[in-house]
Amino acid sequence: MQVIPSSGEWASDLVGRKLNLLDPYDNATAGVAIIRQLIRTSKDRDTAIAGYYQGQYSVSKYGIYDDTKHYVASIKAHQKNFS
Repeated sequence: MQVIPSSGEWASDLVGRKLNLLDPYDNATAGVAIIRQLIRTSKDRDTAIAGYYQGQYSVSKYGIYDDTKHYVASIKAHQKNFS
């Protein structure tokens, strides 16, 4: 996962403990916690995925950017391989 420090702090709050983003396990935990929260608070899965990539606030304020649409499509294509 590529979790920036401020998102790592948010993820730490979500899971209830301090996460070390340099630890692969904690980094993956942070990413999963963030995605889970985005799914809970977004209108649909595409918006949640877009929020992970672009930022939830940005998606809600400006809509989904073209590059984010490509990212969402790519994630959904990969998701079929793991379902």
